[in-house]
Amino acid sequence: MDDFDRQKVVWSETNDVVETKVAIVDEGYLLDKTTFFIPSIDDGVYRSLSSQVFTWYIRLISPLLGASGISLTKETVEKFPICTNDADYGLTEEEMKFISS
Repeated sequence: MDDFDRQKVVWSETNDVVETKVAIVDEGYLLDKTTFFIPSIDDGVYRSLSSQVFTWYIRLISPLLGASGISLTKETVEKFPICTNDADYGLTEEEMKFISS
């Protein structure tokens, strides 16, 4: 139960296909029924889920909702490797250019 009261990284199940939207919510806030969260005080979780790499990867595995939406479910987010603290994904500059394009 403590996880519900902690600071958390949250996202809506119906999300944006071009740039996934995630947010940090302070302790004491509760979430709606179609919102998911990871209880975390680690900024690396937020940075990972708001990165271009995450948006690129999630488009590969998540169902699209029309032309601009994506279904960002708990199951699809669980498949993404979260980098914590100052860790990175070890991508080359060429790989980053590919993902950005």
